Amino acid sequence: MLFVRFLSFAALVALHLVSVSDAFANLPTPRNVRASDGAFPYVNIAWDVDPNMQGPGWYTIYRRDCTGLSDAACTIDCTDQWLLQTNAVSNTHQRTGLNWNDNTATPGRRYRYAVNGFSDNFLGGYFGNWCSTLLNSTDVGSRQLPAPSFQSGFPTTTDPNGIQVQWHDFQSNYGVSFWLVYSSTNSGNGCNGPYASFLRPNRAWTNTINVFNQNVYHWLRAIDDNGAAGACSSVPGIGRRPAVQPSVGNIAVHPAAVVAAGTNVTLSVSATGAIPANTVAYRWSRSGSQISGATSSSYTFTGQSGHGTQQYDVVVTHPESSFSQTRSQQITVCRSDQVVLNNSCACPGNLQEIGGQCGCPAPLIQVGNQCLAPTPTPTPTPLPNSAPQITEQPVSQTVQEGQSVTFSVVASGNPAPNYQWFRDSQNPVGGNNPQYSFVAALSDNGARFKVRVSNLVGSIDSNEVLLTVQAAPRALRPVAECVMANNDGTVTAFFGYENQNNAVVSIPAGTNANGNVNSISGGTILPGTQHPVDFSPGRVRGVVGVVFPSDGSVAFTLGYQGTGASTQIMDASSTPCSPIEPRLACVNPEGAGFRARFSYSNQNSFNIIIPSGPNNRFSPAPEFRDQPINFLAGLGQSEHFEVVSSTGEALTWTLANLSATADSASTPCFLPPICDAGGPYRVQQGQNQVILNASGSFDPEGSALTYAWSTTCAGANVAGTLSPLATLNLVGNRSTCSVNLAVSDGSGVSQCSAEVSFEEVPVCLNDRCGVPCGDGMSCCGCVQVDNSAAILATGENFGQLELGLKKSVRLVRRLAA
Repeated sequence: MLFVRFLSFAALVALHLVSVSDAFANLPTPRNVRASDGAFPYVNIAWDVDPNMQGPGWYTIYRRDCTGLSDAACTIDCTDQWLLQTNAVSNTHQRTGLNWNDNTATPGRRYRYAVNGFSDNFLGGYFGNWCSTLLNSTDVGSRQLPAPSFQSGFPTTTDPNGIQVQWHDFQSNYGVSFWLVYSSTNSGNGCNGPYASFLRPNRAWTNTINVFNQNVYHWLRAIDDNGAAGACSSVPGIGRRPAVQPSVGNIAVHPAAVVAAGTNVTLSVSATGAIPANTVAYRWSRSGSQISGATSSSYTFTGQSGHGTQQYDVVVTHPESSFSQTRSQQITVCRSDQVVLNNSCACPGNLQEIGGQCGCPAPLIQVGNQCLAPTPTPTPTPLPNSAPQITEQPVSQTVQEGQSVTFSVVASGNPAPNYQWFRDSQNPVGGNNPQYSFVAALSDNGARFKVRVSNLVGSIDSNEVLLTVQAAPRALRPVAECVMANNDGTVTAFFGYENQNNAVVSIPAGTNANGNVNSISGGTILPGTQHPVDFSPGRVRGVVGVVFPSDGSVAFTLGYQGTGASTQIMDASSTPCSPIEPRLACVNPEGAGFRARFSYSNQNSFNIIIPSGPNNRFSPAPEFRDQPINFLAGLGQSEHFEVVSSTGEALTWTLANLSATADSASTPCFLPPICDAGGPYRVQQGQNQVILNASGSFDPEGSALTYAWSTTCAGANVAGTLSPLATLNLVGNRSTCSVNLAVSDGSGVSQCSAEVSFEEVPVCLNDRCGVPCGDGMSCCGCVQVDNSAAILATGENFGQLELGLKKSVRLVRRLAA
């Protein structure tokens, strides 16, 4: 019994399997897939199935975005990576008329679609793939926004305030979000250029384009919710905006149509109602001649004598409405000798028109605005003759050279006086004129002037006045000296200046105003130098150094009181400075090291500053140093300086790109001493001893000196010959001679000498007691030169009498003889 049941079940299964295998030929595989293109709010996908399909089925739609791809390149499959989206279809069990609307498609993009079919038995989705691609059935479709159109009769030309534009709208399910309206006077412009944007469901717009009396073309484009644009409308809407002519009134006149000379007259005209209003134009003319610049709605002028009566016209035009009208007005301007009376020109008072002007007929005379009979003129009484009198004196003046100067005087007298000017009281200048003018020169500075006023009765001289002539400003110019390359990638430029003025000129640094300029740009001032502000007369060299990058430049600009600014520019290629050469003089041992003596040579014509640093340094740094930073032009003994190496290590002094090295094997310092015998010595009358002074002698190496004095003076001797201070004892003959000195530092000797001269023996007339004295007698104590002065002279100070006194004494001696 059980076995029978088992066989029955197996038989049923076998029978069922046979039914499924037979049904594979009629599975629900979609075919004839079709996708729509068009202006619908969706893409419609339709397909067919085998009408003999066994069992009910259901379907899934697959989509791929093919925008930008060719149809051949855009493939799709229901199982691979291109399956981008699935959508279940609810109308199952159908055999024909199968379709579905894809309302999620973006307008303007292209998609490829495939359909997959399933069976509702339990084997359908597990053992087979019934995609339409098995039958090579797919299709490409797209969704397009509808092309909009204008309503009939719009745009319109009836409103001059703007073109009224209206268009058809679409149902909301078409996906239109807003409209773009394009306008142009070019009929082929289409949806290009500027546009106006309107949210749906708005479908009207007033186009206030500033174009009149010509066609304006309009196009529409729909934009959907995703920002995609629909097609441009194929037929434009045409509109035209008409212009409106203005209404023009008569010319208004202010203050009146008849005015006195010198009166301001304003003419104006009103033009209203024009569309567009801003293109109304005006052109004024007078007596048929166009007035230059008179192109506004009003015109104002000042009435001039001689204007008379003239007609003023204004032409008002409006190009858009082809409008042109003229308004006219006559204006009368009275002569300057006339007045306005009852809206016409008339002579004032009782004056009459005579020969085109207001006046009085003979024999009447005009007094103001009245014609009066003449009054007999009395015979004048002659004035008595009188000497000239000066009522206004000339005054001193200060002018600048090259300016005109005028001295003047005011004087009275009868008969009328004559004038004669004098310079410095003697030289007559100028003509017979109360003024004297000339162009001042520097040579006129300090000159004095006066004038003599005279007539037949007498004469009088004015006060003498002073003329001060100041020098005119002269040029102040910078001078480019030279450049020096530094060791740190910079360059130092040295500038001087030339001041052609005769006095110091002061201009603060950074000034650029009122004709004065003093500026330095492009670098920084070298430490130890200063931006000059006080400029001495003449050519001054190397007053300032400026440090700047080697790839840059520096400019120095000077100008003085409008004489013109001058600029000197230097860079790394400018004239190089002569090198500052460091020199080793000698070395002396000191402890475990040595003391080195250095000097330098500056062949430039001006002092140069090189601060301590990369361009003025010792390597290695010594324990003691005092190297210079101001390098004087030329080289003197006084410019030696010393440095100490306590360890004996060599020392190198570097100046810019040159150097000098000292070590323990360098030339030793055995310099001779400097000899200075003092003097010259002058010996006074009665003086028998002279103090000799050799304190100016010294040893450059600091060694102690010994001294040896001698003399060529006859009969004289020197006391204290081994000291820098010695005494010369004089005996006998007192003629010019010398003292000799030899100084020694133990290793060398230097010699020098000094002159000894004697004062002339004075001539004495009387001693202090009035007793006569003879020539050569030292008893004289008082020398009488003249009756007004006595010069006291003792025997110890005769040598201090001035040369003028000696000459006076000789003169007295000759007179006494």
